[in-house]
Amino acid sequence: MVFNMASSVATVSQMQQGKQKQPRKTNWSDSEITVLTEKVEENLDLIRSKFSNNVTNAKKNAAWLEITEAVNAVGVAYRTVQEVRDKWKNLTSTAKKEFSDFGKEQRKTGGGPAPKKPLNATAKVIEIFKETPSFTGPSGFETNPGKLMFKILQFVLFSLRANSRRQASEFKFLVLN
Repeated sequence: MVFNMASSVATVSQMQQGKQKQPRKTNWSDSEITVLTEKVEENLDLIRSKFSNNVTNAKKNAAWLEITEAVNAVGVAYRTVQEVRDKWKNLTSTAKKEFSDFGKEQRKTGGGPAPKKPLNATAKVIEIFKETPSFTGPSGFETNPGKLMFKILQFVLFSLRANSRRQASEFKFLVLN
């Protein structure tokens, strides 16, 4: 069996010609990112709210269209609604990572250089979301190991001092509920 290299090369180049690359758009400028964060902050309640009779998909799409028009008014490059939504998603993801990394670095002990501060592009996003559970994580009894350990120690000490099993079980009910 003889393999014809010339014919296989021709078919590969023909396939590549059918799929032409689109030219790359310019990177997002600081002014575009600023307009994006400002407009999203204005419409944040609508964008993040759940669907209901008052909040419909059409209203959310209209808000994203308004944001896209404001970003395109800057005039750097034409952005589609999907590109603007993807950029916002990437900005929030990057902001969460930088916020988390900054917190980890601050909790470290010992010497060394100061932790890196978040970038300007994500600082506004961090400011918007820093109090939300999506950034800080859930809080409460189950997530605070210090409180949980304290309650367990209270229960153990009380059960050691208790005269009867009934008193210990009553305390257990009070502590765990």
